[in-house]
Amino acid sequence: MAMSALKFAEGYTKPKETREFSKSARKRASLQTLGSITNLQRYYASGGQICEGLGDFNLSYVDVIGSCAGMLPPSSEDLLRECYLDIQSVLEVWGIITYPTPSAHAIDGIEQALDSPISLDEFDTSRQLGFHHLKEGSVVSTGSRRYDEFSIDLLALLESSTKAISSIRNYSMHAPAIPTLSLKIHRQAALSVLEMLSVLEQQNRILDQELIAYHQQQYDMDEDEAIRFLMMHSEGYCYSRLKYGDLAKEREEMKSYLKTVQEHLLRSPKDRLERQLEMLVSPVDQAVPFFDFQQMQMQQQQHQASQRLSLMDNYPAWMMDGLWKDDDGDHGDISLERCHAFLEFYRPASRAPIPSPSEDRQGFIRALSDGFIMCSAFNSFLRATSMPFGYVDKFHQDTKRTWRGSENWRFLRQACKFRLEFKIPDETWVPLEIAKRTEVGQEQLLHWVKQVVYRGIQETKEWLEISRASPSDVVPVVPFDF
Repeated sequence: MAMSALKFAEGYTKPKETREFSKSARKRASLQTLGSITNLQRYYASGGQICEGLGDFNLSYVDVIGSCAGMLPPSSEDLLRECYLDIQSVLEVWGIITYPTPSAHAIDGIEQALDSPISLDEFDTSRQLGFHHLKEGSVVSTGSRRYDEFSIDLLALLESSTKAISSIRNYSMHAPAIPTLSLKIHRQAALSVLEMLSVLEQQNRILDQELIAYHQQQYDMDEDEAIRFLMMHSEGYCYSRLKYGDLAKEREEMKSYLKTVQEHLLRSPKDRLERQLEMLVSPVDQAVPFFDFQQMQMQQQQHQASQRLSLMDNYPAWMMDGLWKDDDGDHGDISLERCHAFLEFYRPASRAPIPSPSEDRQGFIRALSDGFIMCSAFNSFLRATSMPFGYVDKFHQDTKRTWRGSENWRFLRQACKFRLEFKIPDETWVPLEIAKRTEVGQEQLLHWVKQVVYRGIQETKEWLEISRASPSDVVPVVPFDF
């Protein structure tokens, strides 16, 4: 006896579709977004906080804005937290981390077909990109080209971008000890990205054909006159649905702007000074002894910090530098056993324990080959840093298909390039090899595990130093389940 459709569907809940705004609401939102872009352009074109005097630290917040009874300066910690949330939203909407590079599925420069038909996974792929509405009639191919066919909501993109730029502006106005040079560099970058957003908005406006026909009939206008009238007395705009692949140039410009923000506004003065010294002395051969002395001084500070940590028994073993054999603390020589301890600490509860590499090396590689545990661990230790943004915002949990594991590694790589500033040549790294656990892929996997774990340990130690200075401003280091 055949099972009825009702019995078969018992316990199944149909996913709710996100309700979109009405046309009139979207028009009102477009005017608000357009006003935000215009106001930000005027602000930075007039000089920003440099001309307002906020760069002069002899003036207080109240001196700059004028006396207002009961008004207190906003907390820079709250502004920074809001700034990180808005930056993360921009990363997701623009796909700066999840968008594939041309060599994402290429071997020796030749794009390889994935091992599953895309027609079975269109909805899953759209969710990975953050867009759930496929344009009707679009044809999605295999490889990296399939992402280009997804449509993107331009209004949501403009709203998230302007909100992030406003949050960054608010933080830069009240953050302590930002040099005037950094403010000037950020001002130029902000003007450039705002001009890009303005051009993108103007080029993709769509006039309401019903309103054009109404004005033609009601006021006896021809089509051109009706269009000119609506342009002058518009109550908002609708926008064309761009394809995801049409924004390659704009995506790179937004990524460049976020890198400028990260380098000149979000880094501490000590980090900026060290990077400037490194850039100044590295091209000069005569400056190598000075650079070696600086490295030695930094290593000595790290050693002292590790000694202080070793006195405390309540910290995880992977934080103790002296407990591991064949491990001198360098990211190239960090032991796999220490990596195993780190990843097991941050392992999601939904996954089985990771085999020890000393007992079952192939089992250790097999457990990490789909990239899920690595992405989860990466997000977990980033949440406990002083700069909590740049997560792998979307990655596959069901990795039975090889292409999903390959995409997880590609997402992790792009997040590391953006957040940790890893320099990785595209031609020497093939995520499909890692997911298939080939000989080359296993070498790349172990190299990546050491790189990410080393940075995770260093970021955690830096967090502990900050927590000693202000223990109320930090969150506890605990694994997060994804």
